[in-house]
Amino acid sequence: MTPRPGGAPKPARAKRKVPVKLILAAALAAVGVTFILQNRQTVDIRVFTTTISGPLWAALAGVCVIGLLVGILLVRGTTR
Repeated sequence: MTPRPGGAPKPARAKRKVPVKLILAAALAAVGVTFILQNRQTVDIRVFTTTISGPLWAALAGVCVIGLLVGILLVRGTTR
C-alpha cells in the first residue's frame, strides 16, 4: 500500500443514520399489519337500511378514513 499524500490516514467510513421518519413508518406499518391479522372476523354493518358484511379491519379502516376526511375538511374551513 502506498501512503496517502501528506501522510494523512484514510478517513473513517461515515456511519449512516437511519431517519426517524423511516423508523416511525416501519413501526406504524407493523402495528397496522398486526391490527389486520387480529381483526379478520366477518361483521355485519348496518348503514341506513342496507346491511354490509365484511371483515372488521376493513370497517374500522373505513371509519378512520371518513374521520380523516372530516378532519381535513374542518381544518381547511377554519384557516381562511
